[in-house]
Amino acid sequence: SFIFNIPKKLLWFIALGGALAVCTRNFVNFELGYGPIFGSFVGAFLVSLIGIKAVHWFNVPNHTFTIPMVIPMIPGVLIYRCLLALITMKGVVGEVTNATYNGMNAALIILCISIGVAVPKIFIRRFLGQKRQLKLQQQLAERKARGKFLEW
Repeated sequence: SFIFNIPKKLLWFIALGGALAVCTRNFVNFELGYGPIFGSFVGAFLVSLIGIKAVHWFNVPNHTFTIPMVIPMIPGVLIYRCLLALITMKGVVGEVTNATYNGMNAALIILCISIGVAVPKIFIRRFLGQKRQLKLQQQLAERKARGKFLEW
């Protein structure tokens, strides 16, 4: 979190969010049996929803919360195993298979984390944009009805 220059008063919230993201990922992965890829997506999705709401509580940008919260879910072990298998490869088919399997799993997990962070923000922004436009139209209609409206 210090890399992103986050205020010290928000570190507790980001730590709780990161723990919640990892616990959600592990619950979906191990208890529900959907696997680490979908579990990472659900954890990132949940953290992004919380981040959207927390923006109004702490008056900071959304990515100030969501990106540091999902960093603990990055599959470092899978990336390490992939690179280790590629480095120690001596033409054995099993090592190539392990490297490919671990690399693809790591790439899919990272992809699902990024999608899980982005999707709620996109849909909430679209929903709130329509809601704000409707509210603006209603306010303009009320102002026109009161007679305090300038026509161009």
